[in-house]
Amino acid sequence: MPEQPEILTESHGEPSRVRPPAIAGQQARALRRAKGLTLDRLAARTDLSKGHLSRFERGQKSLSVAALMRIAAALDTSVGRLLGEDVSPGEIRHVRATDMTFRMAGTEDSRHRFALLSEGSGSGGKHEAFLLELEAGEQRAASAFHAGTELLYLLAGRLRITIGARNVTLEAGDYVEFPGSVPHVLASIADRSRCLLIIVPDAP
Repeated sequence: MPEQPEILTESHGEPSRVRPPAIAGQQARALRRAKGLTLDRLAARTDLSKGHLSRFERGQKSLSVAALMRIAAALDTSVGRLLGEDVSPGEIRHVRATDMTFRMAGTEDSRHRFALLSEGSGSGGKHEAFLLELEAGEQRAASAFHAGTELLYLLAGRLRITIGARNVTLEAGDYVEFPGSVPHVLASIADRSRCLLIIVPDAP
């Protein structure tokens, strides 16, 4: 197992070392990417070298408490958040089944119901999550295509998905992912099919 990075702290005028989990660097990288910051920009904001930050994010570099505090400030977060000990209420989204609002979408020959589970419109590098319901013979978008990757998990029913020239049949419990840029059609071949659909945007 690789050695964990160390944080330097001051004790009676001498630096002491504690070992935080590697999650600190992973959290920093995730928060940086979520804010659309490059390593160069974060380095400029924290007065740390790009190489030092890169190695820290990969769990390969020791970090002083002062440097950790500068990174937290640059990412508008806390040291506790970087260490995985804290999470803000805004980072947790809980949607109860009774609170879901289903909407009809599509045309007469391509109709389905959906409920938006995620918050926002997927901008800023965030994913979008939907719950889709299709009755027998209904389909989602005769030629839908968009940027990003579609991740689909079939909760109930049976689906036939046409992805470009390929056909994939899903039974309840099956999973599939594919490029959203390829034209695709989802059609229910059961009385009712329900699936979780997550669209992950392309990396900037």
